[in-house]
Amino acid sequence: ESLRVLDATRASSRANIEVLFRAAQLNNQLGNRTAARDNLVLILAQGPSHRALEIMRTTCEELGLFDEALKHHDELEGIGYRSEQSDVIRARLSLGKILQDETSPQDRKAALMTLLKRHPTYPPAFESLAEIERAQGNADLCAEYLVKSARASGGEISSWRKVVELWLHSDRIDQRSRTEKALAAARSATKDTHGTSRLEAELLLIRTLLAVNHFQDAERALDGFQALAQKETNGLTPQIAERLTIQRGYYLAQTGKANSTGPLWQELADPARAASRSAGISKGSDSVRSEPSPALSTP
Repeated sequence: ESLRVLDATRASSRANIEVLFRAAQLNNQLGNRTAARDNLVLILAQGPSHRALEIMRTTCEELGLFDEALKHHDELEGIGYRSEQSDVIRARLSLGKILQDETSPQDRKAALMTLLKRHPTYPPAFESLAEIERAQGNADLCAEYLVKSARASGGEISSWRKVVELWLHSDRIDQRSRTEKALAAARSATKDTHGTSRLEAELLLIRTLLAVNHFQDAERALDGFQALAQKETNGLTPQIAERLTIQRGYYLAQTGKANSTGPLWQELADPARAASRSAGISKGSDSVRSEPSPALSTP
């Protein structure tokens, strides 16, 4: 209804910039990207505008018009609007164009390498290279690019997780090599990370240790997790506590101690109790904890 009012207003005064802006905004809210772009074209025809160029760049990106989005990005920088995010935006738009173009894997790899020369720490470009290498069966190169992605992103755990999964499920190397490579990746994830990222990395390591049946190492990591959480984040969040409980339960089940998992199931079934327990741990209090760690109390 608002759009109909604006269209009627614009019919009597096509040069009304504010009406065109409002129409572009409403069309974007309605998902009418092409209509929004048409309004912005009329605004920009009257001269460059920081506000219009930014909206136009975003609208073109959402429409998959990456060449046009890059052109508007250039125009923004040309009129002096450059921010800390300018390089990241340019890299994202350039990557979108590369992935959209119907080229051979080799041409796409060459384009990605060129992109990385200009933006050497852009993680999605490394991930795209990794996907190409994965599709071609080059596990080592795939892992190498995923590791570069993880390091470029400051330890983004999702990239490390992909490396671990790559080696765990690789059918091109023997079991021992798979185990060694998966564990090496999981341990690398725990280095030079802090806070929540460090806890995420430790959970990845525990999951990997369990996957390769290194149960003693997994038990030590599980038992030391709460102290690590206290150091890194002043305690467990309910989400991290729940995931830790699941990992501990899996460890007990895999080592023939399923009878000791009762308290863990109770925690998972009673979120309020689990949250209360996590709060007690985060305050360094043992009073809330009604039973010892199942891993320690197992007969």
